[in-house]
Amino acid sequence: MAKSEILEKLRDTLRTAANLGNESSDEGITKLIVAANAQFQTRIDEVGTAPEWGALKNVKSGAAGVSLILDVIALSAEAGIKRLGLAGADLDNRAHAVVDLWARSEAGRSLLMELFDQWPQGAPSERVLALKDTVKAVCIDSAARVLEGNFGSPALIPFIEEYVSLQG
Repeated sequence: MAKSEILEKLRDTLRTAANLGNESSDEGITKLIVAANAQFQTRIDEVGTAPEWGALKNVKSGAAGVSLILDVIALSAEAGIKRLGLAGADLDNRAHAVVDLWARSEAGRSLLMELFDQWPQGAPSERVLALKDTVKAVCIDSAARVLEGNFGSPALIPFIEEYVSLQG
């Protein structure tokens, strides 16, 4: 099975476990984080760490950690978009920022899958650096939105800190 198919199944498992469509934002995000932490070893086993992607040394377990953090942020953003939409916030600036965050996390996820699918023996360093920059930007933006109170749950910040070092 291709890595992209594995990643899709793992993401679907997270979505189901978090029940994000039926939970309030904080409850759903908390369930999502618990499910993500429980799934971490499975991601290492199924996706691997891609040690040849040396630029990802600031992410816990490389490729597995990148895939996990991008999925958690994207699913959190999906839940945030739904919540803001149900509140009638479609013209609100908060909604635009969360949609942008979702789009950038999805773009990072697409780049990750491209690295696996296009270069199974090791991706070019400039592509890995682009992924690293994307992950860092998405994580920083997520944390900022949480602190503003416009996105996710406060539980996202320690989760991000556990998986991604934003230094360097």
